[in-house]
Amino acid sequence: MNSIGGDAVTIDRREFMAAAAAGLGSQLVSRSGDALAQTAARPLPPDNGLFPGFEARWVHTNGADIFVRHGGTGQPLLLLHGNPQSHVCWHRAAGALARRYHV
Repeated sequence: MNSIGGDAVTIDRREFMAAAAAGLGSQLVSRSGDALAQTAARPLPPDNGLFPGFEARWVHTNGADIFVRHGGTGQPLLLLHGNPQSHVCWHRAAGALARRYHV
């Protein structure tokens, strides 16, 4: 819930995270061609059969190297994990989501 009273705007954690994810996702999609072109040839973490049909790669950004697994077709859908988790926390949902979205 958000409320506007006077000069103050209050936004709850869910709204903030949804807005942040939407903003980040739109930036990643708009720059995905440039970023994917900068992928380095470095060792990839093992798949262990958890993401069949997904491609794995490293993406270089200003200040960080980001590991990405992606697959599927359709509109882009960015799945984020928190610390101390990794992309593996999405392995059960990613395959089903990839049938409808580019995850």
